[in-house]
Amino acid sequence: MPEADDALPVTTMQPARRTWWVWLIPLAAVVFVGVLVAQSVMRRGPLIVVTMIDGHGLKVGAPLLCRGIVVGEVERIALQSDLTGIEAQVRLAPDAAGLARGGSRFWVVRARFDLTGVGGLDTIVRPNYLAVIPGRGPA
Repeated sequence: MPEADDALPVTTMQPARRTWWVWLIPLAAVVFVGVLVAQSVMRRGPLIVVTMIDGHGLKVGAPLLCRGIVVGEVERIALQSDLTGIEAQVRLAPDAAGLARGGSRFWVVRARFDLTGVGGLDTIVRPNYLAVIPGRGPA
């Protein structure tokens, strides 16, 4: 006969502990990232399309300057569908949205040496960029 010390061990069942609160950390991270993305989208300025005959070496990422201050950035450059010029999509800074109006004049600044003078010398040390003179037309 088996003795008391030789008895088989007995298992007891306990319900699993609910650790639902652990999921609050990833949920809070997702909410935080969502808020950051929403703020980023809301702070973006308007996207305008500038059409020109020539690009003169303009590249994506080139700044848009108004009176020496960066007020936007070129996001995309493409040929027009009729191949008569180019279209540059420029994202304006939120505080420069007033430049998106009729009569604004845009041009590519590049180094220029001719009989009338010398200009755009700053593009010798940095890439070509867009410049703008604000117009007075409707937004």
